[in-house]
Amino acid sequence: MIKVNKRGRQTMFAAAALVSAAIVCRILGMLDFHSWFFGMIRSAIYIFLFSAWAVSLKKRIMQVQLRRYMVCIAFAMLFWFLLRTAKFHLIPDEGRMDLMRFAWYSYYIPILAIPTLSLLAAVSMGTNEEFKLPPAAHLLWIPDIVLTAAVLTNDFHQKAFSFPDDQAVFSDKHASHEAVYWMAVIWISICAAAAMIIIIRKCRIPNSRRLLWLPLIPFFMMVVYSFAYLSEEKITLIAAGDMTAVYCLLIALLFESCIQCGLIRSNTHYTDLFMASAIAVKITDSDLNICYSSENAGHTDRMTLERAKSGETMLEG
Repeated sequence: MIKVNKRGRQTMFAAAALVSAAIVCRILGMLDFHSWFFGMIRSAIYIFLFSAWAVSLKKRIMQVQLRRYMVCIAFAMLFWFLLRTAKFHLIPDEGRMDLMRFAWYSYYIPILAIPTLSLLAAVSMGTNEEFKLPPAAHLLWIPDIVLTAAVLTNDFHQKAFSFPDDQAVFSDKHASHEAVYWMAVIWISICAAAAMIIIIRKCRIPNSRRLLWLPLIPFFMMVVYSFAYLSEEKITLIAAGDMTAVYCLLIALLFESCIQCGLIRSNTHYTDLFMASAIAVKITDSDLNICYSSENAGHTDRMTLERAKSGETMLEG
């Protein structure tokens, strides 16, 4: 497994600090302490995190198709959080229930898209930079589009969510799950399971029975969290009751683990590769301060570096 460099560790610590701050904001909001303000701060933290992740993916991932899918996953998460922010913090509670309900229905655009994108991304892992999925793979979008359209038009048929007859205004607080909802759950589960099976198969080290375990940790965390959330454990609901945030973070963590393990090739760790190179070479800045040096480069005094600025310089030996 590739070791995380100093910059990578700094990024992880910064991300962990921001997530911790978001959890604190959630707890303060649940205690009715400036709930709107801290709710907006929490949304801003997650929007910033996934925006930064999308930018970093675009810069790091080498395989064109995989990069496209992973950036789309990041943007789907961003869209989800923007919808949540609008629903809970920007749309007035009174008189705009139609907008709140449509925002709730719109959740299922990213909810259904992320598992499909994850499956396509998993298939694209470990391929060459110009790899393209066969056209038949795009048929996976048909159930996704059909189910999304069925949820968005739920007011006309109530096949995804139904509401009591005596309810004057439809609200998610009084909704019951119907056939389309359970079909969406099944489809999400199929895509997630298939993606995870493919990732596990690709985690196997060639010519060995060993597995790269790092990408499997977020998956098991998702399973454990799902059971804890469904059991309505008080600690889980207080500290991590925002299921959207938890699942999005764990999905991002899973793909980041694949990058760190080398399952997803990225243009990082060049410093480590340079240092391990068999070539004896150094790179300096304009003031001749050594920035990078391979292990075989040996010592070079400053006078030699000064002479090298004006032309070829022969080193001893």
